[in-house]
Formats: sequence, C-alpha cells, structure tokens
Amino acid sequence: MARKGESAAPRKKSAAGKAAAGKVPAPAPAATPKDAPPQTKDQTKDGGDIIISTRYVKDWSFENLGAPELLRGPAPQFDIAVEIGGRQSGAQGELVEIVLTITVKAVREERTAFIAEVAYAALCELRTEKVELREHLVFVDVPKLLFPFAARVICDGVRDGGYETLTLSPPDFETMYRERKSSPQSA
Repeated sequence: MARKGESAAPRKKSAAGKAAAGKVPAPAPAATPKDAPPQTKDQTKDGGDIIISTRYVKDWSFENLGAPELLRGPAPQFDIAVEIGGRQSGAQGELVEIVLTITVKAVREERTAFIAEVAYAALCELRTEKVELREHLVFVDVPKLLFPFAARVICDGVRDGGYETLTLSPPDFETMYRERKSSPQSA
C-alpha cells in the first residue's frame, strides 16, 4: 500500500488473468537477423507509425576559432539555429531520411569563440498515407526523437573544445512546424 504522496506500483496481470478478462497476450515478435540494424517503432498520438531503422551523424563540425585566448573569461553569448529537412530514399521512395541540423555560434568579447554544427539524421518508414500526418512526423515527431542525440554531439564537442559545459534545451518543434506551414514560402 502506498503512503500519502507516493504512487503505488502498477500490478502485473498473469497471462491467465488477461485471457480471463478477454485480453489475449500478443504473440512474440519474429526474431531478426543478428546483422540487422536495431529498429525503433513509435506511434504518434494521431495514429501514424514511425519505424526508425537507423540514426546517424551525417555531418559534424567544430571550429575552435577563439582558442586559446577565449577559452576563459566571461560567459559567451550563444546564437543557436535549428533546421529540419527530409528527403525520400530507397528504390520505391518508401523510406524518408530526416535530418535535424543544430548550429551553435558562441561569441565572447565580440569575437567568435567557436562554431559547432551537427547534422543528425534518421532513416525512417512513415506508416501513414495522410499528407498532413506525414509532414507532422517529419517536422515534429522524428526531430523530437533525434534532438537528445544531436544535442549530445554538440555538447560533447564544446566540452572537448575546452569550453564550459553547454546544455541545450529542445526547441518547440510544434511551434516551428506551425510557423513553417503559415509562412508564404511553404505555399
């Protein structure tokens, strides 16, 4: 029994209990070959499925322009830019490569201390025919999944470049998507 302010652990039902309640356990998934890349499957709140067959660093750059003079001193000012792109891939166009690009420029004492940029990508299968939902998967859902990995590349590079620890917060991909759809360039 949980005390006030604590939550009780969820109870597990046995297979017999599920069958008695009208719920039959799902069959185990088929085994995959050992050399097959790991796959991540995520279902969006709107019902579309995303299968990420692989994620990878497509491009990475760290220019330490201020070293060694600007490695110490007052906190730098950061200019952070985020871009999202996608393109069809595969013989039948069944896969989509989605690329999240994050660029961080640090300025200290009116000089550029460093520029770090990563293009972090995922090869995905988007299981929906609805154009609106596919766009949402490309510009919101998959970038949300990729952001922590891309941010880690940037933050590790900044630290390895001799600067203090940098922490990046995820942008509001939903707002970015709405702004993109409402801009005259997207028409």
